[in-house]
Amino acid sequence: MPYLLHYDGRTAKSGLFSVAYRAYIDYYRKYNRVVVKEQGFFSDLSDQKKAPLDALVAKEELEEIVTLLDNLPEKHKSAVLLHGFHGLSQAEAAEVMDVRRSHFKVLLFRGRQAGEKE
Repeated sequence: MPYLLHYDGRTAKSGLFSVAYRAYIDYYRKYNRVVVKEQGFFSDLSDQKKAPLDALVAKEELEEIVTLLDNLPEKHKSAVLLHGFHGLSQAEAAEVMDVRRSHFKVLLFRGRQAGEKE
């Protein structure tokens, strides 16, 4: 924990995401692929009280989102996930990814654009 001695006052949220992002990058580089083993992760988002047709539509939409994210380059995927799903601001997400904010905006735009094309 020598890093705690040099804490620079960043928000805890962006600091935690930085640690998680770095751990993810290390894992990704180690195994050189990303495999989603728990397909039930997104199923928690669906409401059990919905009609069967609504549940089916929601499940198909979630599968489509996962497929779109899997087809994105890693940096674009990270930008979309950090800003869109985790709710980080562009500045916080750029800090987590260790890129300039202007470059993060480009990554986010291209990630969203690639998702809209497919």
